[in-house]
Amino acid sequence: MQVTDKRLIVAVPYEEEAQGLYGHHQTFTPEKLHYWGNWCIEQLQGNGRYWCEEVMGGMLIIERWAKGK
Repeated sequence: MQVTDKRLIVAVPYEEEAQGLYGHHQTFTPEKLHYWGNWCIEQLQGNGRYWCEEVMGGMLIIERWAKGK
């Protein structure tokens, strides 16, 4: 969350087994993306929102609200 002021987009493949050939160290599921989305919003102290999409795998979008919103 420290690399962006407004929006962070994380795209991951859905794999049954991590493909070490591509440098993958863990697998992701829609449930795991929701877990990390909730964690990010907790870190932002509720100052934002997240949602997940499925686009050839999973996409997690975290949006930080401007202060005062």
